[in-house]
Amino acid sequence: MNRRKFLKQSGLTLAVGMISHETNASDELVSGKPNIVMITCHDIGRHLGCYGVKTVQTDNLDRLAAKGVRFDNFYSTSAVCSPGRGSLHTGRYPQSNGLMGLTHAPWWWKLDKEEQHSAQILGKLGYDSYLIGLNHIGDAQRLGYQTILSRRRQAPETVEAAIDLIRSRKPDGRPFFAKIGFR
Repeated sequence: MNRRKFLKQSGLTLAVGMISHETNASDELVSGKPNIVMITCHDIGRHLGCYGVKTVQTDNLDRLAAKGVRFDNFYSTSAVCSPGRGSLHTGRYPQSNGLMGLTHAPWWWKLDKEEQHSAQILGKLGYDSYLIGLNHIGDAQRLGYQTILSRRRQAPETVEAAIDLIRSRKPDGRPFFAKIGFR
């Protein structure tokens, strides 16, 4: 899927969500929606096989990238972790969403209270939302995650929790958004 097609589809999803919010018909409109699995890695850049790096073995991620959405033309809004992730989940620049620095000591930056995170937006559209592993944006419940897994945020625990979640979901059930984060 190219960027233009992705943006077009995303806009369609947002429009459906706005309609469902206004008409309270979210359950009917969500049926048939895809599950969303977002995987982020701390400081990995494009060092994956699916981006042409031959010295790194990422066979499973390469297969997943081939079947899902993989961004070929992208950039981060910030060289700093938390602001970049905040932009990814709000669609707004750090200076607009309030998260202009790291969320841990001694900075303690946060998204502005009125900002909507992707977990909140998708929750309003009828998605169940899960945070598995690293977040590094702020309080997961405030961001809209309904369930938090892999609290120690270690890779083996995160992988196991993600696999358990995906295997436990019923194909005909509500769609889910799983944000899986690794250090």
